[in-house]
Amino acid sequence: MSFDPLLCAIPDADLLGIQWAIVGGESGPGYRHMQEQWARSLRDSCVRQGVAFFMKQNSDYRPELRPWLIEEDGSQWQWHQFPHDMSAPVRLP
Repeated sequence: MSFDPLLCAIPDADLLGIQWAIVGGESGPGYRHMQEQWARSLRDSCVRQGVAFFMKQNSDYRPELRPWLIEEDGSQWQWHQFPHDMSAPVRLP
């Protein structure tokens, strides 16, 4: 299921029957900002429910420059899971 663009929080998302959550922020001129907490909350729901999480892009004029999730501590993580490949996220330098 695509959550792109993610324009609001989806607290305690029920992902029953969903194998893959693709998350992305809006891009281009006039883009609306995606709050990192919204994506983290959805990621947490995916982890709890065994759903693959794929962080496609953040919100920005040119989002391809930031295809990662920023944690509250400022660390940056690339989440590129697929339904049959639940690879661990990669911490970026």
